[in-house]
Amino acid sequence: MNKNLIYILVGSLLIIVIAGGFLFYLKNKSIEYPAENQIQQESQNQPITDSEIVNQITTSSELTTSTQSEKTEEKFYTMEEVAKHNSRESCWTVIRGEVYDLTQWIDKHPGGADKILALCGKDGTQAFEKKHGGQEKPEKALEQFEIGKLKQ
Repeated sequence: MNKNLIYILVGSLLIIVIAGGFLFYLKNKSIEYPAENQIQQESQNQPITDSEIVNQITTSSELTTSTQSEKTEEKFYTMEEVAKHNSRESCWTVIRGEVYDLTQWIDKHPGGADKILALCGKDGTQAFEKKHGGQEKPEKALEQFEIGKLKQ
């Protein structure tokens, strides 16, 4: 009788472990990642040809090349060009010889839009240095708006 009881217990445990594993598998299987799902649907509906793959690779490398050349090829602006961008619609400023387009930053500036609007079309070096000189966070925020250098 003890032997039969042990078989029943071991069998029951085995069934519980298998059922738990199966439920765990189903739960994780139901999580779908949209990108993968979309790729699967596209590949099932339309087979990708060799020319399409070559085109995708070429386009990708062209984008990388153009992005790299844009970064290495610097633009230069005169103070006269900067002065034309002196409004809320187009706000450029010069800080330490670098030209920045702050148009998108006007309404996001923590100190208020008026602080940025006061720099539009002008050399804002002195104002920036006075308020933010040496502070890492404003320097990092400013970097994303750089569009070129001031032509001397």
